[in-house]
Amino acid sequence: MDSLKKLFISTAITISSYSYSIEINDISLPFNEYSALRLLAKSKVSTIQLPALFNSDINDIYGEDKNNNQFRDDYEAMLLSNYQHPEYVAMGLLSAKHWKLLLDIHNNNLTITDKKHAKAILELSLEINHCYYHLQRIDKDLHSPLLSYFNTEQRLTAKKEAEQKLFSLIGKQQESRSHERLPCEVFSTMLSEELDSAVSS
Repeated sequence: MDSLKKLFISTAITISSYSYSIEINDISLPFNEYSALRLLAKSKVSTIQLPALFNSDINDIYGEDKNNNQFRDDYEAMLLSNYQHPEYVAMGLLSAKHWKLLLDIHNNNLTITDKKHAKAILELSLEINHCYYHLQRIDKDLHSPLLSYFNTEQRLTAKKEAEQKLFSLIGKQQESRSHERLPCEVFSTMLSEELDSAVSS
């Protein structure tokens, strides 16, 4: 097993490890509440815009999205009900946008042929996991939304098979990447890209 894959599996296993309590004001996040609220407004994510009734048991990896905002309704409802801070909701939305790539790869809606692109997707997954692992050590009430997004056997299998496709494409020549950026800087980059795209569109 190559070193990137070992690191990937190790991070996934330790993501829900030990934690201790601290106020959110003491947590160093790479963006502020205002930026988070801008993303929620752009994505049309709020308790008001969430469908009153939706089916969370649809036997499809993409699930139901009645309000057509590109987020599965049951996942969106989970974020809004479980996270009191808009920063955490925004992180969950940004994570979902990335995780949907894995579903697209599994369903052949997205074809990755470039090794660098494959490695970048896997490394972004690692950085997302690493951020949640870091924050869970600070905020005992925070949990990663990973298992809420891949909340059925079908979705979890799709995730694993997509990752295997990417690992197969990379081969054994790649080395693992140390976390050169700050633990949650990945979300700052993702948020900037999302908000910049809103301005340019």
